[in-house]
Amino acid sequence: MTTRNFNDVSPRKKPEAPPEVLHGYHIHIYFEAGKDSEKNAKKVLADIEEKFPGKLKNIHRVGIVGPHLQPNFGSYLPPDDFGKVVGWLQRHSEGLSILVHPITDDELKDHRDNALWLGKPVPLDISFFEPPQPAAPKGPTLQ
Repeated sequence: MTTRNFNDVSPRKKPEAPPEVLHGYHIHIYFEAGKDSEKNAKKVLADIEEKFPGKLKNIHRVGIVGPHLQPNFGSYLPPDDFGKVVGWLQRHSEGLSILVHPITDDELKDHRDNALWLGKPVPLDISFFEPPQPAAPKGPTLQ
């Protein structure tokens, strides 16, 4: 029979965290509807398409939805094109507020911790990504 010495505590190997998967990037170009900033945002998108044909995917108008409190044009950027497109965008943003964030499996961190802003950041409603809190119980308590 083998006796185990419980005072001998060998370090246990920490479990490895699953690798973070980068699916790409989202670019959000914010504007005020019906103002010059909307025209500028459309121009920036057209210039990107001319300079980098087909690199931005799924370009669409985003309203006040999710964490976004201001209208914007959203698009998807593949990881391999990040340096070329974002590097150009840094120098040609036309004074617009532009959010570039990674797309991983943690949207809260993507928007809050790992976001890159070009121009002046605009407020986001980060609480959109937080899990709903349970409602307080109704009725008398047993305290």
